[in-house]
Amino acid sequence: MQTCTESKEDVERKLQSLEKKLESDGKQLQKVEKKLLIAEKELTNAQDVLTTVCSPEDNLNYVNHGKSLDAVSSSQWSRKINILKSNIKDALWFSESYQLQPTNVIFHDSLGISVNLELGTNNKDMEKMKVSFYYGQV
Repeated sequence: MQTCTESKEDVERKLQSLEKKLESDGKQLQKVEKKLLIAEKELTNAQDVLTTVCSPEDNLNYVNHGKSLDAVSSSQWSRKINILKSNIKDALWFSESYQLQPTNVIFHDSLGISVNLELGTNNKDMEKMKVSFYYGQV
């Protein structure tokens, strides 16, 4: 017959220690599961955005189906520029994930003339944009 070398108190202490560790591990598991649920929701949202941005039907909205900028009146030019600015911001949606905000985009037309399109929203930015666009056309 074998004799038990551990006392009842030692066994109870080890049992309590294991129960505490199990409880602690359970709380950590719950935290990880919550983080996983949040990450899954973010991934689903990102996939929805990507599906929307990458769908061929939506990309048709970004294409200019009318006259080019140099062939329109000044009022149409302003409207087309606003649409272009909005489309640029939509197309560069991912930049915010880098904590970057696009402020301007430089284009070159078929003649090599630079057009600096500022994405600011105030009237000074629009005036600067008009000056730089028309200056490039001279």
